[in-house]
Amino acid sequence: MIKDKIEAHHNVLGVSWNKAHLWPLFKPYLYNSINTYSSVAPSKNLGLLKRVFSKFLISVKSIIKIKKTEAFILSNSNRRITINGQSFARISQGVYDHFNGKAVFIESNINVAHDDVERGTNFINETLILPLQALLILWFKLIQPKFQGKSILVDILNEYKVNVNIDFRFYKFLARYYTFKWLLRIHKPEYVFVECYYDYCGYIKACKDQNVQVIELQHGMIAESHRSYNYSVSVNNHLLPDKLLTFGFRESELYNNADVNFIDKECVLPTGFYLFDLFRKGEVQSPEELSMVINADRPSFIISGQDLIEEKSIPFINQLAMLRQDCDFIYVPRTKTTSYETLFTQPNIKVVNKFPIYQVINATTAHITAFSTTALESLAMGKVNVFMNIDGLSEKHFENYLSFKGVYMINSPDDFTLQMTDQFKNHKPEELSDLMKEEYLSNYLTNLNNHLTSN
Repeated sequence: MIKDKIEAHHNVLGVSWNKAHLWPLFKPYLYNSINTYSSVAPSKNLGLLKRVFSKFLISVKSIIKIKKTEAFILSNSNRRITINGQSFARISQGVYDHFNGKAVFIESNINVAHDDVERGTNFINETLILPLQALLILWFKLIQPKFQGKSILVDILNEYKVNVNIDFRFYKFLARYYTFKWLLRIHKPEYVFVECYYDYCGYIKACKDQNVQVIELQHGMIAESHRSYNYSVSVNNHLLPDKLLTFGFRESELYNNADVNFIDKECVLPTGFYLFDLFRKGEVQSPEELSMVINADRPSFIISGQDLIEEKSIPFINQLAMLRQDCDFIYVPRTKTTSYETLFTQPNIKVVNKFPIYQVINATTAHITAFSTTALESLAMGKVNVFMNIDGLSEKHFENYLSFKGVYMINSPDDFTLQMTDQFKNHKPEELSDLMKEEYLSNYLTNLNNHLTSN
């Protein structure tokens, strides 16, 4: 088991409120602050308020219909993509389709324009309840409610010399907790689905208090090395999901390990990835504009951006592109609102954030990343994957995959040789995708229905 130094040396279970361990609320953000290398500044998004409030009336209409719903889906606009000209919730669209109009999206971070999202969709912009949350946060700043163990968190921050606004995170947690309790009084659904538990701890706590089942949908890599999904101490589940629907069987194998604490192994349910079902059935159309970006006559490599390591990955990519002028490198940033124009120095690097990453993977020669879960997704789509082993992160997170066919690792740009790229031609897409059949199950809707009906 990977030992957690913070959990070993600090009494993190002493951080609590109202019988709930608060460590799941703070841990992901502490680790992000400790491990972040990025100094890339986000660009200003002047159209944000306009887009946010353009969804206000849609949200009001959905509030009216909310009592007819069986499930709330807590989603994020950053995970929306456009498929066949329509807005598509990358992680949770399958759940919405399963409930056939009896589910509602409660969506945060409306910073991407998806004007078609209201078509036939029950959709609540979180902005509908944000004003109330903002007022509550102001009130909490005045009365300063307390939680146990704040000094423990302060000691951790001082030890690692990082800055996290502990009070604001706690006040935001409380504001979300109380506003969601109010929403559950309007209507209490049978299920609440979340795309990432630590984004919604306040909402989850409200659900637990009202005996509403919380189900998390896997949104990325879950591994022993992922601190947010592996606790070395036994935190209670007041802020954690009741069940976890995963892409495949590897995650259930992980939680067979008694030393890996997050969720009971019986509650890990392999389900699949709905979007991949659509790709397998040939139901996803490739945008015509994509052919104007990718030159079919040259080797092209999609690079999945990861903002946590951009300070180191961007110079790596610049050097890679300089050494391989015969290739095109297509950079798909994780943060869509960041400006990259001045960061990349080579003409054979293109920044593309208009198209869903899976469609770009489908159109390119191979996929490159440091430790994004798109490494596995590219293999599932029959594409070669190349790891940039920056600071050993590829080895750390994907050790079990380095021996797979179609998987390569480079420790420096010099390793990306002509001989290596020639080898890519020897891999058949169907052979690569077959390697991942246990990682990404087929028949998502059938599997989901079986899990819910056997509940």
